[in-house]
Amino acid sequence: MSRPAIRPHRSGRWTMKMSHTNWTSILGWSVAVFASMWIAFCTSVGPIYRADSSIRTFGLSNALIFAGTWCVCMAVIWLFVRMSQPTSRARYQLSGVKKASKLAGKLAEKMPKKLGTRIVRLTDRWWKIAALLFAVWGVQFILVPSIFAADLMSQYAEMTRWIASLNGSYVSYADNFNVVDVYPIAHYMWPDTPTYLTNQHNVVLTFLYGGTLVLSQRFTGSIDLGLVTLSFGQMLFAVLTVSFTLSRFFAYARPLRVYNHRNQRNYRASGAWRAFILLFFVLNPQVLFSTTALTKSPLFAFAFLWWFGQWYEIFNRRDRTHIPRTLIAGIALSTAFMLISAKYATYIVAVQILLIFVYDRRRWRAHLVALVLPFIIFQGALNIAVNSGAIISGDSIESRGIQIQQIARVMREDPESVSASVRAQLRPIFNLYAMGAAYNPDDADRVKSSGGDGKVETYKWETVTADDMARFNRAWLSLGRSHPVTYIDAFLAKVYGYFDVFDPPYVATSYYLDNSRISNASLLQYWMPSVRSTEYAAASFVGGLPVLGWITHGNFYVVMCILLGCAVILLRRWGDVMRYVPLVLLIGVMMMAPANNFERHMLPLAFCAWLMLLQFVHDGRAAWGRERIARVM
Repeated sequence: MSRPAIRPHRSGRWTMKMSHTNWTSILGWSVAVFASMWIAFCTSVGPIYRADSSIRTFGLSNALIFAGTWCVCMAVIWLFVRMSQPTSRARYQLSGVKKASKLAGKLAEKMPKKLGTRIVRLTDRWWKIAALLFAVWGVQFILVPSIFAADLMSQYAEMTRWIASLNGSYVSYADNFNVVDVYPIAHYMWPDTPTYLTNQHNVVLTFLYGGTLVLSQRFTGSIDLGLVTLSFGQMLFAVLTVSFTLSRFFAYARPLRVYNHRNQRNYRASGAWRAFILLFFVLNPQVLFSTTALTKSPLFAFAFLWWFGQWYEIFNRRDRTHIPRTLIAGIALSTAFMLISAKYATYIVAVQILLIFVYDRRRWRAHLVALVLPFIIFQGALNIAVNSGAIISGDSIESRGIQIQQIARVMREDPESVSASVRAQLRPIFNLYAMGAAYNPDDADRVKSSGGDGKVETYKWETVTADDMARFNRAWLSLGRSHPVTYIDAFLAKVYGYFDVFDPPYVATSYYLDNSRISNASLLQYWMPSVRSTEYAAASFVGGLPVLGWITHGNFYVVMCILLGCAVILLRRWGDVMRYVPLVLLIGVMMMAPANNFERHMLPLAFCAWLMLLQFVHDGRAAWGRERIARVM
């Protein structure tokens, strides 16, 4: 009599399990389909917006590009998933290709094994990796001692004026054109008492960079020594952060000092993987030029890589109840570096705080010290400084790049169609006809009047008020309802390059290698200028090569991270999804940046992409190994 009662219970549990599995699979493939569609769509409209045309011209050739790119993306995701499934035959089919050639088999068994063993021995400790990186990057530092651009000079100008004010030399805001007008920051945001420090480039970094240059100018009569000192310090920081992170990933988050058993020592990345990843960090222009580039984003990228690697170890530790103090201190320090190097780091850290307390509540004390404490100290000090008038906060116009691009495109294409009410709301903020004339589909800086004295005034930063800005969103929405296609054009033209591997960078990392600011440096302009020109030409040549050049550009790694993330969701590796959340947030930051396909904003994803692929492949092999053991048992 009891058996009929048990059967429905078992059947119900089985049905519920199958239903949950089906819904999860449907959700995962839906994410993969839509992500592939977005990448394919951005790729297909690339030719349209590179010609400064409109989505209205979308034709058969664009549709074919869309279909082809979508199929490729879905195929890559499918291959990632199938290769990671223990029951998949794809692994056996692909492994059979290796055995097709006897010669290839001999080479794979003999030479690479000896070479791979040597590579593993040379990279089995972080200090060995650091020595290799320092040897190569040190040569680059000697050849190109410093890389910088206009932002650093603005930070230097801020510190110069601020120090002069401490000595009693106050200059009224209205007396002349100053650095705050360069950004610009609206005058209604300036405190009544003149101050010359802003949070435009993060005030802590301004103190560090600008203060070093001021000291260099005072004691040597030139800022060049300060530039070289800062670049050398950043190179050392890059050596340490990259070596720490590579060591963690090469050992799959199982350090030898903890897991020193013979079987665990074999549990590590192969020599081929190590050589490939090291070559990327040594030779790729995105990394090589970033080691000494004082442009904020490289410093954030290296700090993020360090932060990312430490979370990787925490998520993969066997001990789920304890985090070593060294890791807690490392995360706190890397979090602080992220916060002082880029303003958008606050959003990434804030989201990580929310997620980590949901995902890993048991170790909340460690997370409180590692994440929450640096965040509260930094944000609290910053808010006090802004509210007290000690520094000027950044202008909100910086985060409205897409919106002002959309308005400017309307003013370029159909200015007479703008209603009188919308004009009345926007006129106090912008010179509307100047917006249309200054509009560049790839760059919002021109529309928001960024630049030096003598620029075309489009954003009326000197006269705009807080009440005027409060009406901005209403006017923007009203204009968008009557010009939806133009708004779509402006949005796509602003962001498509981040997802189109065929699109050349609007501003490459090599741009900072040889620019007008360096040419005006008193001493550095004479230090091996031919080397800068040669490296710039070589990076441009390699980056322009079909397919091969993709690996030197950031949008390739953006696409790579998206496809890997889709595969992780399909494989239901929910712990790994936590590692992709900061990368997704960074993609959002890139889209909100002032320019399209701006490579320095993609550096964190480029630094992490191959490491994520390494871990992904390792997880697939581990699952395959567990399946084989289960069959034997």
